[in-house]
Amino acid sequence: LGQTLAGSTSPSPRVALLLIDDSLFLNTFVSDYRPEGVNFCRALTTRGLADDLVMYTKYHLDETPMDGIRSIVLPRMPRLTEDRAAKLAGFVERGGTLILMGPTAKINEAFEKQASFPYGVLGTASGINMNDLTPAENSAADIAADWNGRTIHIDVQTKLKIPNGSKAEVIATSGGQPVAVRNRYGKGIVYTLAGYPIVTEDSDPTGDFVAAILAEGGVTSAVSVKSGNNSDAGVFAAYRKGPNGSLVFLIENANKSHELDVTLDPVALGLDPSKSYSVFECFSEEAHKVSKVDGYHFSTELEPVGVRAYLVTEKSSLDEVIPKAQRYLVPRDPDFVLFEKAARGQRYYTGSALQEASAWARGRTIDAHEVGSESPLDLGDGFFALDLKGFCNAPLQRMLKNIKEAAFINYGNTAESVESGASLGFKTGKNTLGGVPFLSSGRYIAMQSRSAITSIPVNKKLASLSFFHGAQLGQDASTIGYYRIWYSDGSTQTVPIVVGVTLADFDRQPRFLKKTQLVTTVTNNGKKADLQRYDWKNPYPDKEIVSIDISANPTEDLRNFAIWAITAKAHQ
Repeated sequence: LGQTLAGSTSPSPRVALLLIDDSLFLNTFVSDYRPEGVNFCRALTTRGLADDLVMYTKYHLDETPMDGIRSIVLPRMPRLTEDRAAKLAGFVERGGTLILMGPTAKINEAFEKQASFPYGVLGTASGINMNDLTPAENSAADIAADWNGRTIHIDVQTKLKIPNGSKAEVIATSGGQPVAVRNRYGKGIVYTLAGYPIVTEDSDPTGDFVAAILAEGGVTSAVSVKSGNNSDAGVFAAYRKGPNGSLVFLIENANKSHELDVTLDPVALGLDPSKSYSVFECFSEEAHKVSKVDGYHFSTELEPVGVRAYLVTEKSSLDEVIPKAQRYLVPRDPDFVLFEKAARGQRYYTGSALQEASAWARGRTIDAHEVGSESPLDLGDGFFALDLKGFCNAPLQRMLKNIKEAAFINYGNTAESVESGASLGFKTGKNTLGGVPFLSSGRYIAMQSRSAITSIPVNKKLASLSFFHGAQLGQDASTIGYYRIWYSDGSTQTVPIVVGVTLADFDRQPRFLKKTQLVTTVTNNGKKADLQRYDWKNPYPDKEIVSIDISANPTEDLRNFAIWAITAKAHQ
């Protein structure tokens, strides 16, 4: 591709994640913004917007015109100087989109905390008032929110109010309270979120919510990639504009195959929307024709750990751009020799790489049918214990030491430096934590050595699920995995596993304990441990839940969390 890439240019970014530290207050440093940045990156990269996100600092806001930027994302910013707030408001007034997340501009220039915020010009531009949550409100806040009938996840940190006379519109609610508001200001839009969005996986509706906000501000994908059921395929897409056309790359890093529907935006790709174009896959004989008539759409397939590189051009043949003598075809044959090292007599096969990746994923993924999981066991009073014993891979009494040891080693320490921790005192069989019974097999699931657990049987209508789980040394607000709930009609709900929000450290309680979290401290020989139960309320109790999956987040370095029980509460 060298000859084709030569002279090509990457698109100018259109979304800026603004990382500035104006507060010098309560340790609000740029590093605190990591979850917001990770979640926005995850939402954008799998929706054809990988090239559109750029990180900006106060230097860019103060000293550069920020040409081409259509949307600015501002994570929680307790203090924002008036001149910078005015620049952001001016950006919106000229037609830009500003996204505020959580407590913003609540401390004025004199470091005086305001009861209602954002103060100053941002309050006018956003059309809303924010207030800190009371302890009771914080405890009651749920991460699940409704957006146009779809469940999204927002870590609620503030209370949003629309004052009299404001034309702001509520676009998402949680428990009847607004958690996302849109206000038109000048030629642009300000979105205010009560906290930061939690994007758990590629096709998560929360990612669709983020993409929809950006689309309304004019940031749409040049390459839209959908799977067969019209959901986002979770495929990484990127593009380059070149002298002979535009290059489009589709990449799948995981052990997943796809049948894809690809739609191109000719304007974003630097093409003439009135013309038709050829689409050539650069490493095979695959070719398509696209035009305004078919909506610049074509279908293709993508294998696990696969790459497709397409040239979108007016040329009638790929040979006109890449001469046949220079072309390198890559058969999708598992026995194809990719290259050889003659000196050592080594051969590298495309199939070998795929088989190795597949074997790794299979070895870390366990299905309930493989271990003979049984139906939930009746614990009395409407409670049922899900059968996890076939998935457990470590003794429960060593859980605290094992999880802490894995975390310490991950941070460069030695296993010998880890204390054994408190004894849990659970007996094999029925136990109770905070009034909810659970079943202990004497072992637990260490997700460090599992990538996924699938099809845990339920087959019941449930009011709620209680997850007994914990971690060690996790960074607050990091999404380290998720539970997926499967209903009998094929629909799903996702429960994110977020450090400090839906999951606690064994020796560090969440800063803001929700009513859905119960943390019990156990003490043994002077050592303490905090054990957590997270309660998830089923939004559809009249629908039967068929099964549950558990997945670790492969993008997080620290995902060695533990699960020792799941209890279901029947819907009456």
